[in-house]
Amino acid sequence: MIASMSHHRRRVALIVNPSSASGVRAHVGTRASNSLKRLGYQVTQVRERTVSGLRGAVRELERTGGVQAMILVGGDGLLHRVINCEPTIPLGVIPTGSGNDFARSLSIPVRSFRQALARIDRSWDAPRCVDLLEVRHAAGVTRVAGTLSLGYDALVNRVANAIRLPLGPLKYQIGLIAALFRYRPLDIRARCDGDEYTGRKLLCSVALIPTIGGGIRIVPDARNTEGCFRFLSVDAVSPLRLARLLPTVATGRHTQLSEVSIRPGTHARIELTRGAPAFGYGDGEYVGTTPFEVRVLPRALRVLA
Repeated sequence: MIASMSHHRRRVALIVNPSSASGVRAHVGTRASNSLKRLGYQVTQVRERTVSGLRGAVRELERTGGVQAMILVGGDGLLHRVINCEPTIPLGVIPTGSGNDFARSLSIPVRSFRQALARIDRSWDAPRCVDLLEVRHAAGVTRVAGTLSLGYDALVNRVANAIRLPLGPLKYQIGLIAALFRYRPLDIRARCDGDEYTGRKLLCSVALIPTIGGGIRIVPDARNTEGCFRFLSVDAVSPLRLARLLPTVATGRHTQLSEVSIRPGTHARIELTRGAPAFGYGDGEYVGTTPFEVRVLPRALRVLA
């Protein structure tokens, strides 16, 4: 339960994504606002549908110093947009997205907004510091809180994002199957802290958290509190072999396969040796195209969790 005491000096901005999870949980923002006010919080609501509008709102909140924390009502996509505004005050997360993998990584309840709000309330005086990724690409620099995906898992993400029905994590399960018939191996040259990975690859990922797509355990031992990421490289396989391997991802057993390589790192570069540039996704959002230069930003974000 949320603590019953009032917090009259706590000032928060409630940033709501009304389109999160195809809009089916848009009411959570109103309920969260009412709950915070009952606790005595001073609440400023922000509802911005455009990236530029959100960036302007976040920067104004930072400039004026009128709030002490930002509470996000949305999923990994909203978090992605906010961290790319480079906030300096702590963030709280009330997960209402389709995947909510960042929230899962910190054991933030994803099925109860009241429990998520209680976590924020209890951790107000002791935010957790977590790592971020800085991804440099042709279009600029993007911060990622979870996983940068390239190859098959990026295609799964693109397919899932095109599904507008409110299916939650099921969208990514559908994407896993649909991508089987569309993926093409990539000729990749990657370096991670001096080690080189070259050849035809199914995918390359740089992960700070264990899961993508609403709980798919792609890098089970990834942690965003260690000052390093996990670099994942998977050799190209036939569609039939891939179909047989997919069930092992749910349990993390794929990490024992000969085609799979996972190692910790702090700096990576990923490029293609031939073919058109490949697209990458981070936190479920389109990032840009290869080449990617990735480095870890230790303890770059404070989270009320």
